[in-house]
Amino acid sequence: MDFQFENMVNLFEEVDNLLQEPVVDFPRFPKCYLRDVVDPFRFFSDDQFKLRYRFSKSTVVNIILPELEELNTYNQRGLPIALDQQLLIALRFYATGSFQKVCGDLHYLSQPTVCHIIERVSSVLATKLNKYIYFPRTRQDTETLKNAFEDLGATRNLPGLPDIVGAIDCTHIKITRPRGIEHSEAYRNRHGWFSINVQVGK
Repeated sequence: MDFQFENMVNLFEEVDNLLQEPVVDFPRFPKCYLRDVVDPFRFFSDDQFKLRYRFSKSTVVNIILPELEELNTYNQRGLPIALDQQLLIALRFYATGSFQKVCGDLHYLSQPTVCHIIERVSSVLATKLNKYIYFPRTRQDTETLKNAFEDLGATRNLPGLPDIVGAIDCTHIKITRPRGIEHSEAYRNRHGWFSINVQVGK
């Protein structure tokens, strides 16, 4: 018992000595303003831009960006983040499925800031859903779509895709390997990781 008590006293003395040591003051990272960051619109070629953001520069500037004008009034204090930068941050997150911290590092922003930006941009874009995503409403729209699908992939000898007015797609949601089931390998996708193939509807 005395031996244990002595060890405990020694431990407390070591902790007390550590607390008395001067605290090292690590230098702060220098401030980086968004005005000093490379502008993706100018830095990347059209192909490089689309590879990173899934949309062309023209589509981003002329179609998507005007839909977000209401976000301009969000915060005008200090150095607010420009609307086009907010959109690019959200698009990069959608395109890569990466972590918010990684997207923040690319734009010199904190993870909470990236989180707020993605939430705001996503909320506004969701309100525009019915404006851009819908099945044909008139017979003329239906015929136009059918003709477009029929021309798709058509060659001199082979027809395209007849009598089609729409297409759906799915996405892989990453999961950990299922435990306790016989056929867990059935969940491994063509990329080599485990996922559930999900189709989302409204």
